[in-house]
Amino acid sequence: MPQKQRVTPEIILDSSFRLFRREGMGSINARSIARETKCSTQPVFSCFANLGIIKDELEQRAVQLFTDTLSPALSSPHALEDGCCAYLRFAQEDAKTFLHLFVETRLGMNVLFGEGGLYPQLLLLTAQQENLTEEKARELTDAVCLYANGLAYILAAKTTALSADEACEKLVGMLHSMRERIS
Repeated sequence: MPQKQRVTPEIILDSSFRLFRREGMGSINARSIARETKCSTQPVFSCFANLGIIKDELEQRAVQLFTDTLSPALSSPHALEDGCCAYLRFAQEDAKTFLHLFVETRLGMNVLFGEGGLYPQLLLLTAQQENLTEEKARELTDAVCLYANGLAYILAAKTTALSADEACEKLVGMLHSMRERIS
């Protein structure tokens, strides 16, 4: 008779993260995790003292997923455009994660603007790539990022029929207009 698969903490976290990304943090409880993991609630509580530990790990994974998604754009010769478009795609494709990071907890704001955040890197790259002063680079970056943020929220909330690619096209058009305005 084959042995039953042992439910490990990693299996529970992986299935919890799938559930979180699909349904949001509000769906995370012992029963839903057990259902997703295809086990009883007993292994969940055997592996973790409480659900807070699981939720903390899910938030860490969400931040890492977001960072991993946006970081490649920073090595692009068009970092501002590519970074903002990656942000839009993340908002649409991983809406529950985006909404948790930026609406429910604001954790994503630390990833963007906190120490070592993506925004300071993007600002420096924009100045270099666009051959702008720091002041002009900030003006351009701020305008484009604010526009991207608005588009990202409506994509994540699914309040528009606009796709991330269409939103990116609009953003690129706005970026070109801003470039002309500040030059």
